[in-house]
Amino acid sequence: MPVHENKFVNYCDSDTDNENDSDSNVETIENGNNEGQDENVNNEGQDENVNNEGQDENVNNEEQVEHAIAGTERPKLADMKTGQTVKYKNAESGEQCVAKVTGRAGKATGSNKNWFNLQYLEPITLKGAEISVDMSKLKELENVATEVELPSSDDDSVMIFEDVSFREAKLKELNSWKNNSVYEECTDTGQKCISTRWICSLKDTSEGTIHKARLVARGFEEFNRDDIPKDSPTCGTDSLRLVLAILAQRSWKTRTMDIKTAFLQGAEIERKIYVKPPMEAQCKDIIWKLRKCVYGLSDASLSWYNRVKEVLEQCKVSVSKVDPAVFFWKNNKGSVEGVLTCHVDDFLWGGSKEFEEKVINSIRSTFCVGKEELEENGSFPYVGIELSKHENDLHLRQNTYQNSLKFIPIEKSRMGVKEELLTKEERELLQSKIGQILWIARQSRPDVIFDASNLASSLKKANVQTLNEANKIIKNLKSETVTLKFRKLGNDNAIRLVVFSDSSLGNLSDGGTQGGHFIVLVGENGIFSPITWQSKRIRRVARSTLAAETLAMADAIDSGIFIASLYTELMYGKADPTQLPITCLTDCHSLWDAIKSTKQVSEKRLRLEISSIRELIQMHQIVSVKWIETKHQLADCLTKKGASCHNLLRALQDGVLGNRCLDE
Repeated sequence: MPVHENKFVNYCDSDTDNENDSDSNVETIENGNNEGQDENVNNEGQDENVNNEGQDENVNNEEQVEHAIAGTERPKLADMKTGQTVKYKNAESGEQCVAKVTGRAGKATGSNKNWFNLQYLEPITLKGAEISVDMSKLKELENVATEVELPSSDDDSVMIFEDVSFREAKLKELNSWKNNSVYEECTDTGQKCISTRWICSLKDTSEGTIHKARLVARGFEEFNRDDIPKDSPTCGTDSLRLVLAILAQRSWKTRTMDIKTAFLQGAEIERKIYVKPPMEAQCKDIIWKLRKCVYGLSDASLSWYNRVKEVLEQCKVSVSKVDPAVFFWKNNKGSVEGVLTCHVDDFLWGGSKEFEEKVINSIRSTFCVGKEELEENGSFPYVGIELSKHENDLHLRQNTYQNSLKFIPIEKSRMGVKEELLTKEERELLQSKIGQILWIARQSRPDVIFDASNLASSLKKANVQTLNEANKIIKNLKSETVTLKFRKLGNDNAIRLVVFSDSSLGNLSDGGTQGGHFIVLVGENGIFSPITWQSKRIRRVARSTLAAETLAMADAIDSGIFIASLYTELMYGKADPTQLPITCLTDCHSLWDAIKSTKQVSEKRLRLEISSIRELIQMHQIVSVKWIETKHQLADCLTKKGASCHNLLRALQDGVLGNRCLDE
């Protein structure tokens, strides 16, 4: 996406708990480097005393260093891990330097993959200093044995490379704390304090790479933090897509805005919290009493949400009863004239000119607003998705993120042993890939949701074949471009909700049953906007196809009623699912017959589910349940391995449902 997102994040510790600094350095070196050692360190006749097991405590540091670096090759940067200790030659001064790797400074797959954060251990004059550096350009780079203990030093940390210094970024962050009245200074009389640390990042923008620094409190040190309310609402993916559909239907321009240093602008804190200022603040015998929740505290996000809610309610904006992260505003006539969603500090909104003047301008004047995006400016990002305007349609896709996915490397020697279990490193990599795949599948790719769900369920017993399956999904994601289109659906009175529901009995590897649904808003001439989809294991044991289909439809109806309630609230100002007709489609003829008939099914537990569906029809929360042929069932590929996604992908591309799905 053309979004200027953080391309790499690094952690720069500037502990305010200084009294433990000298001891913690040695501990980190000893414990953090058992993994990631270059095999050459142990393969070329090194003394066994270099290894962690059986080390002779009487061997001095000088001998350890000599054995550790003797005959080593240049380490592979791809294998470099946090906590690893390296040695290299400073190109400017020519002196030997020893440093600990504290984290990556660039994405492992990006253009800055060779950049790492280092903390100096030697020479003594630089001990504790932190830098970010391109390690591929370091001279005479070597690994150092993990157990080397180096002389301690209490020297202050310094930054020695101007091009990677975060000094200005840190000063800017400290000014933000001061300008937002985040704290008040107090004399240190022994109060219980929370320490802080710096989290620094480099961010690519159209103007080049900029340095960012954020001061974070170590919230885990707070006493009784488990008793503090911390759940903060964020807009769900289905709610976001529904809002996009409403913006397209109302012909409102889609806009986004980002709030700078959001948590520092949150609500006033009600409890007493003291933090130790970082050494960059130069506060001697002074501590800070917090007035607001800051980054790192468990309830910082909730405090920010409450502040946003307070500001919006002052503008007579209503909070959705269905999704508290969605807000809407009604004019004096009672008509909804604006909608806003909140995902922490990222807002997406649309509405009339009056809504912008009375609500959005209030946000701009109250908070420090960063970059704002407008659909007329072409494609723009929002929380990891790409939005763009095409005539009257609003398009959503994730091409940039999909194309950035990397395949899982598999050694050729293991390709033929598909049943072999994974190593710890392979399992961790697979788990990461599954998270990436699931996120894409839930955001914009319903065609791979079953494969992603099935892959996630096989993680516990993952083998080489599981890696192959993950790579197949990645290949599918990268090769297929799928766009979700949110369209103007015509007359509001013609809009209805169509729910495709399906299941597959015993289709999972362990005999379980998968259920799924695909829900769309449909207008005139079959034009639709996709709202939500799901593919998951049915928790109850299904003894028959009828039971599986019934349980899947019950889940689909729950989702449909939720969508209908939110839709009517945002369109008309009041949540009433009966105001949006819901039609359920199934390809199970026996379920269709059971719902129409008064005859009871043989499975007694199933009678309750079927009875509840009948009751919803009588209450007009569902207009009807209809039967369609399997070839027209768009949810079919959401429940079966290998099922064709052609009909679903074609419907998404055309933005129109076929007549077979709409016949009364």
